[in-house]
Amino acid sequence: MSYHRTLKDHLAIEPNKPPLLPPPAPAVTAPPPKTAAATTTTTILTPPVISILLTETAERFSYYGFRAILVLYFTQALHFAPATAVASFAYVTSLSYFTCLIGAVVADAFWGRFLTIAVFGCFYGAGLILLTVAAAKGEDGGGRLWLTWVGLFL
Repeated sequence: MSYHRTLKDHLAIEPNKPPLLPPPAPAVTAPPPKTAAATTTTTILTPPVISILLTETAERFSYYGFRAILVLYFTQALHFAPATAVASFAYVTSLSYFTCLIGAVVADAFWGRFLTIAVFGCFYGAGLILLTVAAAKGEDGGGRLWLTWVGLFL
């Protein structure tokens, strides 16, 4: 009698014993081919994002542009005293930094961010137009001063 068993005999399944090796894994299938709809890529520059970026760029350009010469405009065109011109500049600057809180409340509670940006952008543009008209207007008493303050408030 031979005590040498072959591998085939050793791995053979006996009726009441579990198999020594696990069953073979199922065959791996290739992923389905990509369709035209699945190959589209998404971009971060969607139309609303581009609109916000352009609006913010225009707003910053115009704000820092008129802010740079606002004290000169107050002293030379409106004939304010230097102390009054600097104080007015400080009031306008602080107002511009606090009005974003009003925009945040309106955007969150009522209009949403895109409508808020569009509406307040129109107000901002109207204010800049009024400032431009006031600067181009000649000496006429209080009309120039009135247009300036309304334009700065908008």
